[in-house]
Amino acid sequence: DGVAPGVGCLPGWEDVEILVIDLFTGMDGGGHAFEAAPASVQGKVAFVQFETDPYCRSLLRDKAGPRTVLSDMPDASGLVGSVLALVEDDSYLRQILSWPGRLRHVPRPGGSPCQGLSSVGMGRGFDDPRSALVWVVPVIRDIVVSIVPVSVGHLLENVKSMDDADRDAISRIMGSSPQVVDAAEVAACSRPRLFWNSMGHVSVE
Repeated sequence: DGVAPGVGCLPGWEDVEILVIDLFTGMDGGGHAFEAAPASVQGKVAFVQFETDPYCRSLLRDKAGPRTVLSDMPDASGLVGSVLALVEDDSYLRQILSWPGRLRHVPRPGGSPCQGLSSVGMGRGFDDPRSALVWVVPVIRDIVVSIVPVSVGHLLENVKSMDDADRDAISRIMGSSPQVVDAAEVAACSRPRLFWNSMGHVSVE
């Protein structure tokens, strides 16, 4: 039916305190980050993932643990796993947030599509509908806060090579300035990225 089971329907989710609404999940970078957290934190975390790419969805399904739900909710165009489904119909968010548990925090990591913003792309900026999806991040925050009184944070990532005007537009949307983090600090490759973060300092560690 396109709707993932509510959190309250899943065994073992009763003690969840941190529900990660993982936008643009991709290869699950957010999940990998939480794997480095202390065991005491990992035992309190659950994930709801949103991804449209069929290859990524296949990998995510293979990797999914008992506290992970990959959204099968389609948007108005029929695209399964789209973040647009969350703003087109907030009943999905109401379903995954409305259970008598111990929920305290709702972080929302995500790397919004960079095809229109990257220097190696077509240079369409926000005229590329994929890159324009960044606007859903604060909208989803407002919907979550209207449903349940919890701490809601974001960690948005995108390419550093974007135009200054596009970077400033995202900063206005997110209400903060980005921080530059480069994988070259810990790996044998340079991948400078911008992070808009409401949850504290971002570190490659």
